Amino acid sequence: MKGTNAGWDSILYRIYIIGGLAGIVAVTVGTVIFFDPQGATMLPVYTGGGCATLFLLGILAYWWWQLLFAEYGVGKAELEEAGAGLPKIAALKSWSRLFEAMVVWGGVPALLEADRRRVRRVLLEWFGWATAVALYPIVNVWLYLFGLLTQETFLLLVKQGYVALIVLMIVRTYFLMKGSNRSDEQAIYAPLGLTLVEAVPSRAAPRTLEGQRHGRTVRIVAEGRHSLTQVNGSLPSFLVESGSGKFLLPDDLPAPAHTALKDLRKAKRWTGVKVEGGPQGVVVERDARGQNLWLYDLWLAERILEMRP
Repeated sequence: MKGTNAGWDSILYRIYIIGGLAGIVAVTVGTVIFFDPQGATMLPVYTGGGCATLFLLGILAYWWWQLLFAEYGVGKAELEEAGAGLPKIAALKSWSRLFEAMVVWGGVPALLEADRRRVRRVLLEWFGWATAVALYPIVNVWLYLFGLLTQETFLLLVKQGYVALIVLMIVRTYFLMKGSNRSDEQAIYAPLGLTLVEAVPSRAAPRTLEGQRHGRTVRIVAEGRHSLTQVNGSLPSFLVESGSGKFLLPDDLPAPAHTALKDLRKAKRWTGVKVEGGPQGVVVERDARGQNLWLYDLWLAERILEMRP
């Protein structure tokens, strides 16, 4: 997964996969050429099959380590102490990183942790089934090659047994996916301290979110490309717009807004964004394609308000 430094996103993993496959071919071919050119023995099968088995075990071990210890697919938010401060600009590196930081900053970290534990249980069980499906035929092949299974038993286990195992995995996967479906309110809004206040029939319909973060009332209205994020407070009046992803700062911009905006680099996330401040707080209006981009606007509004003397 991109951005995780795991799997194909890892250089070492790519080297292992490509090198491992090349190694299996090299060992098998080398065994045939140097030790069994007439094809009179099963040695190439044992050497090639042994390498392939070790290769697969290495992949499975790697992913089990990722799931058990690296928390792959769940995230690793550093749940800092409350009051540690507004997330820094570095948190904008990815949506998930910003989400975790905003939960810690003004949301409900316990809800995020509970959601992670549930997702983790689903991932571990599903990968357990995937491991069984991957190892089942290999184990049976080796038992047969070493004479521990008769041909009839081997064929029975590989055909009917393997089909049954796959069917069981598919059925269980269906129920795992069905049980793990999370609404946006459960997975996103509630951990941020927000509530969906208007029931909507579809994702395309307007969504209105409200909540309290650090004693400030937050209201977000999102509909398609357009979203409006308002955080109450008190500031001198100002209006700032982004041109091609870069905020254009007027000379008379109040100090809190200037301090909050001056270090923001040009980025696609700010394209089509307008920021307005005044006695009622900060309003960030966005007209851009993307899912849940209002999270960046919430961060920006809170950042400006935190810069007040």
